[in-house]
Formats: sequence, structure tokens, C-alpha cells
Amino acid sequence: MKSPSSFQNATNRVYKAIKEMISKYELVPGQKITYDQLAEKFKLSKTPIINALHRLEQEEFVISLPNRGFFIKEIHPEEFENLYRIREALEMLSIDECIKHGSPKMLKRIE
Repeated sequence: MKSPSSFQNATNRVYKAIKEMISKYELVPGQKITYDQLAEKFKLSKTPIINALHRLEQEEFVISLPNRGFFIKEIHPEEFENLYRIREALEMLSIDECIKHGSPKMLKRIE
């Protein structure tokens, strides 16, 4: 029998892996997530997979449809534009900070 901490570690590992798969488009918007495939891929029971999916659902990366399962959440154009604007603002802030506090060598690498 697994300890609660090893169970939690399995859930966290699967949560991070699924989130990475979403970010790399290995799982695409609208795609159904099958527990069996993920359980086989991660060599785990379905329980930590389902727990990880519930956590991703709370963070709005996936949606759960009753009697149908989990699906990768579709991104609407407005959401995409907002995310792009946020990323652009963060990149500009990063550049400003590098210019203010960076060494000439670091600035050359950034260039």
C-alpha cells in the first residue's frame, strides 16, 4: 500500500506532466483525455490521474463534462489576445530590468 505522501507525489508529477503536455500542444484544445492512456504512460492507477485532472480543472486548463470525461479547454481568441498582451508586457519589463541591472556581457548575450 502506498503512503499518502507517495500518492500526493504521484498526483503532483502527473499534474505537472499533463500541464507540460498541454503547453507543448501534445494535448490540444478540445481533445478528450483518456485515463487509460495516461495511466499506462505514467505507470500509475487512474486515481492520481483523476486527481491531477481535477486540479487542472480548477485552474481552467481542462473541463469536465458529466458522463463524458475530461477535455483540454478551448482557448477563445480574446483569451489568447490577453495572454499575448501579458507575455509581451512581461518581456518588455524583463528587457528594462536587464538594461538597468545587467552587465555589458549579459546585454550582449541578450542582443
